[in-house]
Amino acid sequence: MADAENTMADAENTMADAENTMADAENTMADAENIAIVRRMYDGVFNEKDLDLADAIIAPTFKNHAAPPGMQDGPEGLKGLVTMLYAIFPDDRHDIEDIFASGDRVAVRCLHHGTQRGVYFGLPASGKHVSQEEMQFIRMEGGRLAELWAVRDDLGFRQQMASPEQAG
Repeated sequence: MADAENTMADAENTMADAENTMADAENTMADAENIAIVRRMYDGVFNEKDLDLADAIIAPTFKNHAAPPGMQDGPEGLKGLVTMLYAIFPDDRHDIEDIFASGDRVAVRCLHHGTQRGVYFGLPASGKHVSQEEMQFIRMEGGRLAELWAVRDDLGFRQQMASPEQAG
């Protein structure tokens, strides 16, 4: 009888292990899908200026918690941000250096860089190539970006563009 109980317990453990393995595989696939969508935002929307792509990958209720004041929510807000950046930095780029996901969150470390050819929040065009490291944290919902938070050194970014008098 003990052998039958042990065999039954072993079978239950094997089933539980198989279910956990399947769940892990599903989570890994979901993480990979979320990473691919976020990469499309950086490569397609930001780097290739494919503004129509924003409609497909940005949720209508998307909230960019790191956007400049006055930017609207949703895909239109991201399109406005990209348009603004390209007006200031015609060669604007966001190069992903690290990216990983867990559940509905994606974390990105990227290098934002470009040559300042337009006015940047009151700073006249400097012609300088400037860069800034950024950490961005994104919440996904239904295969789309729903929220974005960022950590970056905006003061250091401005100082790269400023003349010595402005940097004061």
